Amino acid sequence: MRHPDDSELVDAAFAGTSPSDPSDAERVTLAHVAECDRCRATVDDVRRVADLLRDTTAEDARWLPSPDTVWAAVAARLDSPASGGVGGDPEPGLPPATRPTSPTPPTPTRTQPDELAARRERTRSPRLVGWAAGIAAAGLVIGLLTGRALWREPAQTAPTTVAQVTLDTLDTRQRGGEASVVRTRTGVDLTVDTTTPLDAGDGYLEVWLINRDLKRMVSVGVLRGEGTASFPITQSLIDQGYTVVDISKEHFDDQPAHSGDSLLRGSLPA
Repeated sequence: MRHPDDSELVDAAFAGTSPSDPSDAERVTLAHVAECDRCRATVDDVRRVADLLRDTTAEDARWLPSPDTVWAAVAARLDSPASGGVGGDPEPGLPPATRPTSPTPPTPTRTQPDELAARRERTRSPRLVGWAAGIAAAGLVIGLLTGRALWREPAQTAPTTVAQVTLDTLDTRQRGGEASVVRTRTGVDLTVDTTTPLDAGDGYLEVWLINRDLKRMVSVGVLRGEGTASFPITQSLIDQGYTVVDISKEHFDDQPAHSGDSLLRGSLPA
């Protein structure tokens, strides 16, 4: 008999908790879980850990400082002679220089604190093992839940065109392309598509955003003679009124300003 893997058991644990009905694969897994004690126990563990994680608040997870009495007890234990701490006093009646020494280390004898520590260690070991197992199970569930969420997360939103304009020649008003403001996952782009080839002559083509006052302008980038090109811009440019898309013919000179020779132009809707 084939047992479902961990991801299938996680899906089965949450089948029916979402608005959508269980899938065919989840129904098959649920039918198996209903007859398999081992897989049913795993599903129960997943649900229990998920409930604990869901019910945990920031107040539950905050670090609580130890009371002063704990630190006082620790300090007293370190200062006592039986602890061998650095704060122990010399044996009464003997100066430090004449303290008796033993040529060989004495055979250690287990004192009452040692017995108490041993009992604590024996008691604590199973508890630590239990905690470790619980943490490992929680880590597995969290990892599977994260993968499940990422797997079922909708794909990133496709680029959206928020404004579009036809680019025409200034003299004959003949259509020569179009420009679009496209919002992507990373920002805003100005996409220019020239439907007919543009002749740059012995220069090059440059794309501009001109303000509505027709006095201020910024260069967006260099354009090939035909095809589609995208240039990153900022939303603030559009908000400040730089909505006139202009393609100009520029010369290879030392003049960064607009040449005044515009081939295509169009105004984006406000």
